[in-house]
Amino acid sequence: MLNLRCAFSFQTTLFADDTCSHLSHKDIKTLQINVQNELDKVDTWMRSNTLSINYNKQLNIVLTAIRSQNCNFETYMNGVRIGKLTVLSIMVL
Repeated sequence: MLNLRCAFSFQTTLFADDTCSHLSHKDIKTLQINVQNELDKVDTWMRSNTLSINYNKQLNIVLTAIRSQNCNFETYMNGVRIGKLTVLSIMVL
């Protein structure tokens, strides 16, 4: 998995056999494009290294400090829509 961490723009945290990947950007639309591009790279990398992903277990969590930001954040891997939690607004002090 070390090669995976070096090959993409995602920041990653490893948990046993799971990986948590994250990106940030001030603009939600730019973030969605960046995340989708990186997911496409991860999917290609995994397939080329004969590794598998359980696409149905993937999940997006979007955190935003802007309460009113309406977000239709959708991403896909191998044609499978990645589930998402409701966009969470957080208070920044």
